[in-house]
Amino acid sequence: FEELGERDLEPGRLSGAVNDVVAEIERLRHLVEVIGPVNPLAPQQHREESRRLEDLGIQVDDMEESAAELKKLSRELERAVRGEFMDAFEAIRSSFQKYFELLVGDGSARMSLTDPENLATSGIEIDVRIPGKRRQPLNALSGGERAMVAVALLFAMIDPRGGPVCVLDEVDAALDEANIVRFQNLLDDFADRMQMIMITHNGGSIERAS
Repeated sequence: FEELGERDLEPGRLSGAVNDVVAEIERLRHLVEVIGPVNPLAPQQHREESRRLEDLGIQVDDMEESAAELKKLSRELERAVRGEFMDAFEAIRSSFQKYFELLVGDGSARMSLTDPENLATSGIEIDVRIPGKRRQPLNALSGGERAMVAVALLFAMIDPRGGPVCVLDEVDAALDEANIVRFQNLLDDFADRMQMIMITHNGGSIERAS
């Protein structure tokens, strides 16, 4: 009532002011009932939860920063792996063409990626042209022709990186006499650079062995 002026103290106005105060008291009393018992530890709990929220915020920021760094490293690794793979693939593709020509005398071989943009799921397609025939996919070749492709691919994979020892298990089993001679000549060339161990039932290959 301290804020009431002289005019407010008139009987009619005073009655209205009291009614307003009573109404406000009732409103506040109802609000207290809705809120329930007052927790005297609320300020302390609020400070503790605020500190915890701040700590969690820092942790979230650290995790987001780590995630961004991992994504960056993943992209860099993907580029490095892609570069290494493409370098190796190009070297093998070039050698494959060279050794296939040496083995069949006249012809061509081609390797290609089925999905160059997605190396993780890309396959490799091989098609060749045998002398006197049109270019064909690998599954359309005869057993002997596939054997020549396999031998050319084998030497193409060995050639770029090499190694101290190479073991061949009956790779000449399906080759005819003319192809056996070319294969043996190629084998002699590789034997000058690494130790070649060959399992074979072919008499000509056994005679050429040291």
